[in-house]
Amino acid sequence: MIGEYINEAQNEIILFDKNMNQLDSLILENAYIMTNIGTLAINETENVFAVPAYFTDETRRYYGIITFEIQNNQIIITNEFKNNDDELMYQGLCVFIGDYIYSFDINDNAIDNQKLKVFAYKYRL
Repeated sequence: MIGEYINEAQNEIILFDKNMNQLDSLILENAYIMTNIGTLAINETENVFAVPAYFTDETRRYYGIITFEIQNNQIIITNEFKNNDDELMYQGLCVFIGDYIYSFDINDNAIDNQKLKVFAYKYRL
């Protein structure tokens, strides 16, 4: 389950067992994830999960992906991939294909043939 604590401006990933008992939780700092249904990408072969995210620092916002694994009932963040494009407006969906994860980012203010951008990241070496 992915949840957001709006008052604390942090996001949390929570791991439950099949009986809805909480096993682990992880609060993300300077990273915010989409909480819409259907945003979780899964690579079942590698047991890796990914969510679209945005990251913040003092000067700007970066869109991209957070990948994580579940090991011994613990959430382990494996990577944070940032799309370094100043024109991006929203974090998009992501999908695993082979050894790569692809992020689809959208800029609604761009002209039609430039609205969609695709970023590819190798998540396993």
